[in-house]
Amino acid sequence: MSMRAITTATQLILDAAFWLGGLGLAGLTLWVIISPLAMHDGGIGDVAVPVAVGAGAFHPIMELELEDTPGSPVTRAVLHSARGELRLETTSWRQQFAPNVAALLGLGVGLGILGLLRGVAQSVRSRSPFTSLNARRIRTIGLLITGLGVLVPFLEYATARAVLRTVRFEVVDLVAPFTVRGELILLGLLVLVLSSVFGHGVEIEQDRALTV
Repeated sequence: MSMRAITTATQLILDAAFWLGGLGLAGLTLWVIISPLAMHDGGIGDVAVPVAVGAGAFHPIMELELEDTPGSPVTRAVLHSARGELRLETTSWRQQFAPNVAALLGLGVGLGILGLLRGVAQSVRSRSPFTSLNARRIRTIGLLITGLGVLVPFLEYATARAVLRTVRFEVVDLVAPFTVRGELILLGLLVLVLSSVFGHGVEIEQDRALTV
């Protein structure tokens, strides 16, 4: 497959993802706006938040009670870092509001990244990728990804904590976990390094064009 065909296919995928993401963003925005009215008279909605079993936001643990088993060498059992997603049906639009706004913010940033990538792909198709505009686009992508890596854990923790304040469970103790998104931060930093290298390449290309 030629490079032009790969670039064209990438452009089509980015276009499709961008427009589908735009539809999702519009639908979620509409729901955030109308949910207080739709659920005002006892309507039911879903809410999902990250949770962990036990206690401790950074390293959740839960002591397990051992049955008296003759001959067993086990003296203690501790459940470590058992995490998952808690889904609830609720009649309160307030419980839905914070998670939906957090999702709206994440989707909006993701859509912005897709839009910037579309611009880069379009410049590659037109055979003019080494421009200062693309250097700024790549730098902005890096900043957005790094920002997501820093902001998402705080949003997830705050929304989960707000929801768990309103509900109690008899069988297990659940806590709002704080999960560091190191992979997003690392990816964002790598993209920022790439943008710096790309910007240096643009300067070299411009200097070469002036000397010709």
